[in-house]
Amino acid sequence: MTTDQTWAARAACAGIEPDQLFGKGAEQRDIRSVCFSCPVRMECLAEALDSDSSFGVWGGLTERERRALLRRFPEVTDWSEWLRQEDDDLVAEITAGNLNFDAVIATPNLMGKVGRLGRVLGPRGLMPNPKLGTVTMDVEKMVKELKAGRVEYRADRYGICHVPMGKASFSAEDLAENYGALSTELLRVRPSSAKGRYVKSVVVSSTMGPGVKVDTSVTRNFTEE
Repeated sequence: MTTDQTWAARAACAGIEPDQLFGKGAEQRDIRSVCFSCPVRMECLAEALDSDSSFGVWGGLTERERRALLRRFPEVTDWSEWLRQEDDDLVAEITAGNLNFDAVIATPNLMGKVGRLGRVLGPRGLMPNPKLGTVTMDVEKMVKELKAGRVEYRADRYGICHVPMGKASFSAEDLAENYGALSTELLRVRPSSAKGRYVKSVVVSSTMGPGVKVDTSVTRNFTEE
């Protein structure tokens, strides 16, 4: 008995119906999340780029994203070799703990390399995620959104929402303003099916610092004493 040693046999999508891989629109964005943990993602992407495959998701990139990549680097003749090249300096700096940034944005073709930084970026909430828009070919647009103050938040399985509200360098007025904006937004998105008291408690703390409880009955004029 022989074992198929081709990269396709080891792909994370090997058991997925082909129709799902060759869907359109939102279907492509959903299925590509499988690619980012695939052990042969770079091989898959290289084959699609070298053969100029026009349909489906390959190596985490949709048709539109692959076309953009081909237009951006028309001089590349061997995508397999190009994708193997390391982005050494930046990767080495991050691995060494040099994290002088507040957010990380990556293009889909670089997620194979960014994935190796998961142990460094993950615990700090900096790992790029396609669902949050931080894995994108339109890096300029995402940079503008983040600079404009965009903040992502989510609730864990216990209903606890962790979200950055500011920095130690911010004034008390700025922190209060940010808290007010966050409080207003959380109440705005309250599900219609939610019953009873929606916000049970609020605790503010610095990184690794003690928590300070906030009076949740105050829902306006946050800067007033």
